[in-house]
Amino acid sequence: MSLSAEEPQAITPVTTQVDQLPAAAPPIIAPVPRLRTRTEARKAWAEAVGWDGDFRALDDDAYKDSSEVKKLKELIKARFIVPKWLADINSPKYAYFNGMECFREGARILARRVAKSEYEKIDNEKLSTDVEECLPSILQILRHVQNLKAKSSLLAVEADRRHPVDMLGSLVWDLQSEGRVFYRAEHRLQIPHTTQKNITYVVPDACAFVPISDTIADSIPPPLRPGLTCFSSTETGPPNYGYILHWVTEFKGGSQVAKSRHQVVEGLVAALYQRRAFGFPNHLIFGTAHHSYTTLEVLAATWVRSEPTDAATGSTQGASAKSTALAVGQASIPSGSGSRGVDATGHESKANEGTENAILTIEEIKKYNKIVVYTIAEFSMDYIPHLLELYLIMRHTWILVQEYQNDVQKHSVTLIRKLATQAKDNYTWAPQPRPSKRRRTGSDTSRYMPSVTEGQNEEADDHEYEEDNEDGMSVDPDDSSDSASDPQELDSLSSPGPTHIISGEVAKYTMMNYAYERDTGAREAGDSRVPTPPISQTA
Repeated sequence: MSLSAEEPQAITPVTTQVDQLPAAAPPIIAPVPRLRTRTEARKAWAEAVGWDGDFRALDDDAYKDSSEVKKLKELIKARFIVPKWLADINSPKYAYFNGMECFREGARILARRVAKSEYEKIDNEKLSTDVEECLPSILQILRHVQNLKAKSSLLAVEADRRHPVDMLGSLVWDLQSEGRVFYRAEHRLQIPHTTQKNITYVVPDACAFVPISDTIADSIPPPLRPGLTCFSSTETGPPNYGYILHWVTEFKGGSQVAKSRHQVVEGLVAALYQRRAFGFPNHLIFGTAHHSYTTLEVLAATWVRSEPTDAATGSTQGASAKSTALAVGQASIPSGSGSRGVDATGHESKANEGTENAILTIEEIKKYNKIVVYTIAEFSMDYIPHLLELYLIMRHTWILVQEYQNDVQKHSVTLIRKLATQAKDNYTWAPQPRPSKRRRTGSDTSRYMPSVTEGQNEEADDHEYEEDNEDGMSVDPDDSSDSASDPQELDSLSSPGPTHIISGEVAKYTMMNYAYERDTGAREAGDSRVPTPPISQTA
């Protein structure tokens, strides 16, 4: 039979091993978790530290009759107590300013305003001297702001608005307080319950500190002592237990109201946790938040009891409070509220001589676990009477400084020894110091931040949060970050890679073997393939 006449033969299909493999399942892609906004992170932190997130007026909540709020009302009224000569532009004490063209108009506006009946004019040598000394500073702030407005085409940054206010702060704290208070810029303050990775402190623009005996910290075991300082463990030098925080100042450009307020609150929280550890949760801490270009907002904060108390204190649990927005220059104090006068010299009044603040018992201290923040007043940097009133408020807190300093010096040792055993949590709020850098071993997967030395310029790692420029999370130290390249990570990039080879057919499809492509013969010049590793390293 010829070949052409033969029946066509069926061709048997060849089945390969690959064809017999089951179809690959579609890859499972884990959903990407939604990143928290900065606003959400801020709320979570506020809840963790015991703050309800409200900025309260002095007359709209259940704490308006508490002793702390009464002190704030006295402080607000004291901003209208001025020396008599200040209302007379022809006074010899105005002669210098009348002769200066740059200050003349501001001085005349101040004299006309102070002449009004709302100001109480008195004769007091100490007050007179201090106010005369402050006039160049506040007039300089006024002219500086006017200059920034006049040259609006040349953008002003935060530091431009800050430095004349720093001069006023240095005057009232460093020079006039007679050693009661010291003013320092950009210290790291440790803050409790931070959720942002590797960020354990905040850096306000400036703070005022009250000196105390640094031997008080010897009252408790060393592991609990970090709770007695407001300074971060990343500060250079040994731990500093010789100061308590009194006033926090933060500047933010533009309309960053929330950022400025909340960074001040972070400093206030650090101070409140420190003060409670000393046994005085009912002390008041103050702050200034600069925002909206020319607004200086004064805040105050304290601990209150989180449970109902008797009517005598006026404090009740569960009272609702709305956030308040004051008109610039308006004080957060009800009209007609009564309060006793304040000694205009800046010292304790004679009515208080020989008396002390009531010292809380240990059981009472343990009930103070809720933070309240008050907005006291807002002042405009381009209105000279407001700058005088801000100065007088800061100056009159000297009275509280002296009271609080005496409280701590006289009673803290006794209170601390008891609280360390009965309320140990009051001393464990301080963030743990970061371990020193060490090389990672095969079983060590933890990551540590390199120590931050003075002068390093690092930006805060904010990858945890979505961008929220209008309402940014303010738990963000200026130079605290783990975003810098970690030396350990760089070391790992220089390692030779995997040293095991997978053999067999599946090896053709294995990514691990791409780094160790087998030689099939002599390599040509310029062949960059990695040679086969020694047999001892091959699976």
